[in-house]
Amino acid sequence: MYENDGKIEYRYGDSNIVDPSLIFEGENGPFIFFAPSYNDSTDSFNTPAYLLSGNADAPIVTEVLPEEEDSNEAGNLTGVPSTGTVYRFTPNSTMSLDKINLNTFKIYPNPSENFIAIHTELKFLEYAIYDRLGKRIAKGELLDKIEISNLASGLYFLELSNENSKAMEKFIKK
Repeated sequence: MYENDGKIEYRYGDSNIVDPSLIFEGENGPFIFFAPSYNDSTDSFNTPAYLLSGNADAPIVTEVLPEEEDSNEAGNLTGVPSTGTVYRFTPNSTMSLDKINLNTFKIYPNPSENFIAIHTELKFLEYAIYDRLGKRIAKGELLDKIEISNLASGLYFLELSNENSKAMEKFIKK
């Protein structure tokens, strides 16, 4: 879940799944279901829930009402989402889904010792750097270059963001 905006994300990284039915219990892809209000004791949801189905690269979002929970025919996704795919749920009165490909920018030089620069077609406003454990260790306004000389050598993740989206890529500090 995003920190303050209430959005939920499912992120997919590299995958070497050749036969999805072996991984997803006989199904052709993963089951992705979002229920904003779920009751564990009754094993049911109290508000409309949302299910992804169809092609993993262009899914269909189906609203499932609590009274339709057992009769809904929508199922799993077909296929495995492409590397770098993010499904972002925006819960509100009209549920929406944004599919984002994280591979929207390039970091260079990579590996780097003192700074990194970004090549992208999109306009990002801010950045955050995370260590391998997911701890945010730096953030700021995105300019031409990002100073990394103060970081210890190792693997890091750079997240770029604007009002509508976020994207993440890894880099190595020498």
